[in-house]
Amino acid sequence: MPSREIQRLRSHVHDLEQRLQQHRDTATASLATPPISFAPSPTSTATKLDPRNERGSPKKYWEGIYTSTAQSQQTQYYGPASSFYFIGRMSSHLAVALQQPHADHHMQPNSASRTFATPTSPQRGSLDDVAVTADGPTAADTLTGIQEDYFLELFWQSYHCVLQIMDEAEFKEHYKSLYVAPGRPRKPSALVDIVLALCMQYGVAFVPRSSAQMQVDVDGNDATIAGRWLYRRSQTLLSAELESPSIRTLQCHILAVYYLCNASFQNMAHSTLAVAIRTAQILGLHLEPPENMPRQTKELRKRLWWTLFTVESKTCMKLGRPMSAQISEATCSLPADDHELALLSRSSFASSEDNVTWHTYNLQNTKLILAAHAVYLAFHDQCAEILAATDGTTLYGDAQALETCAQLLSTGME
Repeated sequence: MPSREIQRLRSHVHDLEQRLQQHRDTATASLATPPISFAPSPTSTATKLDPRNERGSPKKYWEGIYTSTAQSQQTQYYGPASSFYFIGRMSSHLAVALQQPHADHHMQPNSASRTFATPTSPQRGSLDDVAVTADGPTAADTLTGIQEDYFLELFWQSYHCVLQIMDEAEFKEHYKSLYVAPGRPRKPSALVDIVLALCMQYGVAFVPRSSAQMQVDVDGNDATIAGRWLYRRSQTLLSAELESPSIRTLQCHILAVYYLCNASFQNMAHSTLAVAIRTAQILGLHLEPPENMPRQTKELRKRLWWTLFTVESKTCMKLGRPMSAQISEATCSLPADDHELALLSRSSFASSEDNVTWHTYNLQNTKLILAAHAVYLAFHDQCAEILAATDGTTLYGDAQALETCAQLLSTGME
């Protein structure tokens, strides 16, 4: 190599070394320890750490209603999006129009939750009488193997199509393993018990009732609380799994939410939903499944998480309460619905079109709930801004504010 070229390279290297040293000197100077000052900050630490100030000034949300909707006279909170808020406003309007007091509970639908303290209460009574439910099932309550097979078949014909959280073949293998000896009852299983309880609700609802049974009051024979002793045994078995939950534990919690919601125990369903969300987070379902898992297992975990998210979204929107599962903290992608996955699921559902499988409903329903929840949040944020600007508690006294919110809702749904 010519000496002139070597000299040029050496000069260039020397120049780079000088620049690097200057950069190091500057970085060292910037890391010098600043003088310690004990002067009070103009903004207090408490204000800086207040989570309500993360997105500006605290929001002023639309106030809900406190009303008694259960067997007890204790009141519960329901937001302005709930049907109970609507019933409360109707009751207030009638009280003014008719010039006589009109209690909210007179307009609320009659249900098991207004008659029984819990789904497992054997008779009407207060919360003090619930202790008697610790007894096991009677001989009349116990199902035979043939009866269990009948009700379990209802699950695959109904709930399994829209609630895709279980592997049909795996469940049937688990159920078969519970029979250890011919002629002997099966071993208890929390998952089998809650599936049976849910299907007894569904199946008994189709049983014709005589005119004498068509009574206004809800009694122990009502279809909404059919299978209640199976629900109770399932919950008892689940109590031993709280510290070390499994996928089956989560499946039980989700099915229990449906059972309680069908029985009109909305607050119990909401509480069980919170336990299900924490269980899913303990299992790591809110995160993308590990790559070393089989595809069928990964997709089941995705369906479980997004089913849980959609159930909570619908429940919280229906009750007007905040959510526990924050989508910003979840990295789990949406489940797939291709033909290869449908074959792996081992369920006997035929595909109707080239791009449609029995998993397609689950995916499209999830997308629909995500869109509806986004509109719901945007609508209530807009309401909060208007209430903060007007220092109000409700929008019904401001016609312009109502019109603004209605336009936002209409635009978001397009």
